[in-house]
Amino acid sequence: MKFWKYQVNGNDFILMEEETIDVERLCYRFFGIGADGILVVHVENEELNVQYWNADGTAANFCGNGICCVMDWYHRQFSQMECEIVFGNQKYQVSKVEGSTILKVPFPQKVGMNEYICGVKHVMAEDKNIYDANENYVEWIDEEHLMVETFELGVGWTNSCGSGNIVSFYHWYLQGLVKNHITCMNPGGNAELWIEDEAIFYRVQPHLVYLGQIVS
Repeated sequence: MKFWKYQVNGNDFILMEEETIDVERLCYRFFGIGADGILVVHVENEELNVQYWNADGTAANFCGNGICCVMDWYHRQFSQMECEIVFGNQKYQVSKVEGSTILKVPFPQKVGMNEYICGVKHVMAEDKNIYDANENYVEWIDEEHLMVETFELGVGWTNSCGSGNIVSFYHWYLQGLVKNHITCMNPGGNAELWIEDEAIFYRVQPHLVYLGQIVS
């Protein structure tokens, strides 16, 4: 079974066209390939459908960095510069621009004082000892920079999290503490985000690490 290993700012994925039920083994870094999650891509009539599993085998309806990796893969396979990707029953517009990938997402849905849904639920948290949700811990640097760390259910601490960055930006923007075009700094690297046309745009650089073949 062929696979592609991708990463965005250290948030890494196994991408394949065939489904596998052994998610935990493949994501395990000592006895498998090693990854934060698995992306399974289906292409039919130029429509892309994506399914995603966290490293512990649980499914998720969205992965911001993962969908950017899918766009890079699609560009390499079919030389397309933009497309719509169906992920968790939601269509997302994604494009390639000068080596980067730009994802357009609707504004996150606010469901509580510090809780939002961006495909998956995120909590703006302060106590790093809870770990019962996708939790973002944000340090305000200035009006154009946030430092974001994310604990993801099913994965643990990540080097970067697309949905975590999007929610963190939107939360601080609603407070009037950041401008409408900022950089989110993560332990693994930076992401550029801005608001335009009643949507959030998320720009990163996916990297194809290697191609491989699963033999057992």
